[in-house]
Amino acid sequence: MKPIILLIGGTAGVGKTTIGKSVSEKCNIAHRMGTGFIREIVRNRIKKDENSALFTYTFRSDDPVKTIRSQAKILRKDILGVIARAKKEGTSIIIEGNHLLPEIYSGIKGTKLILLKVSAKKKHVRMLNGKTHAKRKIGEKDIRNIRKIQDYLIKTGEKKKVLIIENDSIPKTTEIIGKRLAEK
Repeated sequence: MKPIILLIGGTAGVGKTTIGKSVSEKCNIAHRMGTGFIREIVRNRIKKDENSALFTYTFRSDDPVKTIRSQAKILRKDILGVIARAKKEGTSIIIEGNHLLPEIYSGIKGTKLILLKVSAKKKHVRMLNGKTHAKRKIGEKDIRNIRKIQDYLIKTGEKKKVLIIENDSIPKTTEIIGKRLAEK
């Protein structure tokens, strides 16, 4: 059986980690990795003055779309390396993160890219203030920037014909993704 290489993208607070965990349990996928952890590895081998974009949250910049695109371009080689290793070893993996931009990762043979979104701002704010983000103080400007990133991801995802799922509930979203993974 071919390995499952699932990429779950979306902005902060849309449930990427939660859904990734749920799908990994349902589909018995042992490996999961977040692009934030990959970013942290890369940050350990470069200096802040070489690329300051990697040393901030994407939503804390004056131009969050420019920052997410800059970070994504820097992380591309490393993320593709994780994908290549999974393919080489025949290992299934879920990679989740806001750095999985449709213009970079849609159409990669042997992978499935899915974007999550939360359209209702109040629900999105509740999710942003959930336990995954408990150590971050999220202000109104951060929320505006996070929503700008979501708009950008949805717009580019639609252009690239990526499956975009409204994350209404963990079971529903997990079921939709499970069905997508079962497709040939």
